[in-house]
Amino acid sequence: MKRLAPLGLLALAGLASAAPVNISVFSTGAGLNPGDVDSNWTIDGGAAKVSAANPAWTGGSLFGGSNWINIDGDPNAVRPAGVNVFSTTFDLTGLDFTQALLNVTWSSDNGSKRLLNGVQFDALPGGADPNRSYQTFKSTTLTSGFVAGLNTLSFVVANGDDELPNSPGPIGLKATVNGTAPVPEPASMAVLGLGLAALKRRRARKQG
Repeated sequence: MKRLAPLGLLALAGLASAAPVNISVFSTGAGLNPGDVDSNWTIDGGAAKVSAANPAWTGGSLFGGSNWINIDGDPNAVRPAGVNVFSTTFDLTGLDFTQALLNVTWSSDNGSKRLLNGVQFDALPGGADPNRSYQTFKSTTLTSGFVAGLNTLSFVVANGDDELPNSPGPIGLKATVNGTAPVPEPASMAVLGLGLAALKRRRARKQG
């Protein structure tokens, strides 16, 4: 019987996965009230607070499962010009990250760029939403860019108003996030181990 190459073994491992399970990932402000600290999200590495909706944030009212968050917990608070990075992490340890998917729906004040593990995953003109992103919402499903273990989803939100994008003004993000990934079956893990071992032996022979 012809021996399978290591890549063939890895392919077999990928086929032997159980049904997908839900990823433990959190939408912004999920289940919280205005003024509460959202411990699942950070802004520039610091605390994120749930905010009541600014009357201008009409896009965010069109989808549920999340609340607006910002630095102050105040929808009218004016922040300095520049960008603020909103981030959350989720752990794919014990799951098949190569078959993970993540559904993301968002609205932001002002425009934003989205990154998964530091890599931008949209192809919008200029790489960011229009300034009036807070009056619209967008959705996407990610099926690549994941890594084993801890993953980071980030929104780089530009601050400013519609006439002067790089100027002081309110900031905010509303993002509904959910996803799935399969749990590798024991047989799959065994085959994967064989494939990796064969690949190491092959490399060792070449180096020798």
